Amino acid sequence: MKSAHVLFQIGNKVLNKTTNTYYNPWENHIWTAIEQARKWSPSTEIYVILDDENVYGKENFERLNVKWERISDLVPRYDAESLGYWRDEDPSWTPIARAQLMKPFYMEQVIKKHDLKNIFSYDNDVMIYCDLGEMAEKMTRLYNRMALTAESETMLICAMMYIKDYASMLQVNDKFWEFMCNKDDQWSSYDMYLWKKVQVSLGDPYIAMLPIWMEGDYAKFWSYLGGIFDPISIGQLLGGSSNGHPPGTLFSNHIIAKMMLANKGRWNFGVESDKEGRRYFVIIDRNTGEKIKALSLHIHSKNLKNFKS
Repeated sequence: MKSAHVLFQIGNKVLNKTTNTYYNPWENHIWTAIEQARKWSPSTEIYVILDDENVYGKENFERLNVKWERISDLVPRYDAESLGYWRDEDPSWTPIARAQLMKPFYMEQVIKKHDLKNIFSYDNDVMIYCDLGEMAEKMTRLYNRMALTAESETMLICAMMYIKDYASMLQVNDKFWEFMCNKDDQWSSYDMYLWKKVQVSLGDPYIAMLPIWMEGDYAKFWSYLGGIFDPISIGQLLGGSSNGHPPGTLFSNHIIAKMMLANKGRWNFGVESDKEGRRYFVIIDRNTGEKIKALSLHIHSKNLKNFKS
């Protein structure tokens, strides 16, 4: 089935809040994430939307069969820059923060330009452990338009996003823009909060929830899909965070953390390999011995090389 990955990256430096130094995300982890995705999805189209294609490792575009689109060549329906959120004197507006608010509108244009179907988008520190082309065969039967991963009860995170086609994004992006323009709301410039507001406003027919755990309200379809998508909690638990939190950290407001803390001692994690020798991670139910595959992990620490297949 026709499917594609669409990623988004603005800028070529990121602040390490632990060391207070800058690093190049292309060199540090983005190519690792793309190479991992290609290993599991050998025939799926991959696009990267960026502001400058002359990035570190530019030769990998050809090596990994990755296409790029420059934002200056795209004309989005809404001009996120016009809202004036991004002031040079405000250090909170890092390139990553800008990217997350601009991303939906530029993605919409790339999807339209190339007539993409069954699109997957995820943050550039996410490691994939499944063939998303094969996953599209299942998801197109399950979701009317879009589906996202939930971090908490009030936040949706683009650790994994499924979009059926161009038309599926239009009303969602209209509502995203409407809420984004409401500067009286202190969270109107925070993408995770906005995605949740859109989901509540439009409902599951427009944005459904991808399975992030095997029990509870966010478990729907996990068995059919063959595992769960980590919004961020498992990646932080196994690898720590870029803010200096060590491995083993759980944030109590996260949905997965709540599920684990409610059943202390029940869950463990392990590593398995498929018949092709590709390594992946599993959640182990100590009560039953069942092993549930993590279809993706969000590696907040940015140490993606430790999680390669």
